[in-house]
Amino acid sequence: MLYTSHFDHARMGGQKSMLAMIEQLDRTKVKPFAAVSAEGELSNLLQQLDCPTFIVPFAELRRSYFWKRWLLEARRFFNNIPLLRSLIREHNLQVLHVDEERDAVACGYAKKHTSAKRIFHARLTSPSKFDHLIERAADAIIGVSDGASARLPQFPSAKKRTIFDGIDFFASNLSMINFRYDTHYHYRLTDSFCSLLDKSKPAKVFLIF
Repeated sequence: MLYTSHFDHARMGGQKSMLAMIEQLDRTKVKPFAAVSAEGELSNLLQQLDCPTFIVPFAELRRSYFWKRWLLEARRFFNNIPLLRSLIREHNLQVLHVDEERDAVACGYAKKHTSAKRIFHARLTSPSKFDHLIERAADAIIGVSDGASARLPQFPSAKKRTIFDGIDFFASNLSMINFRYDTHYHYRLTDSFCSLLDKSKPAKVFLIF
């Protein structure tokens, strides 16, 4: 299984949960690999977990008013596809676990003409411009909340699951949550979801945005 990260640090919820999942995997059943955007904190932590790690320079794909700039960004983005496909074939990767929208598009193209399956781990509740491409190429979708799962309504419900690793605001008593500002993070309240990352410190709540 290949886990991907759009970032090279381990400061946010996606990276922390990825490290926790890899640490708890039954290595007799699943052999983990990881692809990160650059060498850094996250790649070092993955190596400590004895997880083979590859550098894939995930780049943002966006349409700009300046077509020359967009062509450059698109070229960088699509250069990752043959790199990912070569990793799939060389290491016989069966599952690609992706939790970032742009990376999901790249992995969706890369898995073509291979036997690999792509799981998209939906963390955000707000739609993105890549959602139709994500739904088209996904083999399964995991939502971290009902709101995250509902964001992709065109995907078959039989292949979509909600696995809670946070708190749905509409199902919770907000008065019970003690928010505290942490200078290392910028918080922004979204419409339906927040994630409690450090259960040993219940006063600290990190919001996914």
